[in-house]
Amino acid sequence: LLGRKEATASTVLSRLGALGRKAKGAVPAIVPFASSDDEWVRSAALESLVAVGADAKVVVPLAVSALSCKGMAQNPAYKTLIHYGTDAKAAVPAIEKLVEDKVERENAIAVLGVITGRPEDAAKQLMGELRRKFADGGEGSYGLNTVCHLRALAMMGEYGVNELVKGLRNDTGPIRAQYITALACTGVQGRQALPLIRDAAADNERYVRSSAAHALGMLCFTPKGCMLDGASPNVQVLKRLLRDQDKSVRLGAA
Repeated sequence: LLGRKEATASTVLSRLGALGRKAKGAVPAIVPFASSDDEWVRSAALESLVAVGADAKVVVPLAVSALSCKGMAQNPAYKTLIHYGTDAKAAVPAIEKLVEDKVERENAIAVLGVITGRPEDAAKQLMGELRRKFADGGEGSYGLNTVCHLRALAMMGEYGVNELVKGLRNDTGPIRAQYITALACTGVQGRQALPLIRDAAADNERYVRSSAAHALGMLCFTPKGCMLDGASPNVQVLKRLLRDQDKSVRLGAA
């Protein structure tokens, strides 16, 4: 694949990852790319190693090393450690240091909870802090001030989903919209919230309907636009939202 003119290391790594466990034999060839100076390549390598089923003892040290690199490789590193769960306990010392980092604190709490076998406690802690931020109000309470907590919960899989769903009962429209946007980023686990998101698509608040439209698209289709199994009821809702009176809602459903 690298011999093809249009191929790059990151695209080749992504293609190997798409093959799943059929490509597990390629692990030795993928490993060096996880230490690349290029953050796109590092990220693609970690994601590929997870996808092909590489052993935790091989991948966890690479993920820990990627945590020291500022940039997009950190997010795949966190997701990698969460994927391996308690098999990634070797990463605890490195993650504990990041709990003291103002920028990475929330992500570190999420990862530490999962790899130490206490994911529910970590999710509840993050959700409690998030609710206090919303309750405090003030400028930014619906934006950058809360995004770190929402992002951390979103990558925790089912544990984060369970907490984010509770936020859909909030009385404030823009806050409900933020919870829905976070659910859109939870992947397969977030599909359990689809009935609630469909209900939110009929909300009186346009922010909520727009976020619901975006979430339905994210959770019901692959990145290439292929409809996932069982997506039909959600597609019907999206079709209705395409006729919504608000332009932002229509754009979200498009």
